Amino acid sequence: MRKVDLKIVYPLEKPPVEKCPYCGNEEFYINQRVSGNVEYHFRFDGEAGENGELHEPLRYTDIGKFACCAECRKRLFRYRN
Repeated sequence: MRKVDLKIVYPLEKPPVEKCPYCGNEEFYINQRVSGNVEYHFRFDGEAGENGELHEPLRYTDIGKFACCAECRKRLFRYRN
């Protein structure tokens, strides 16, 4: 598998590779900063309540330029969102 030129910018929805050219892993990550407040719900019996919308009030900001392999953590490609 070929390595990608890190100067070219790609959209996250269309990465230039199908898996990591270094280790073969099929997942990548980007770095983001998260801010905001959430309400975490509990039930009176001590169990967690319905928290399905927990992440909706949060704000996500990309803080990096590169997508990296989730396994070996090497840079895979430059992205834009």
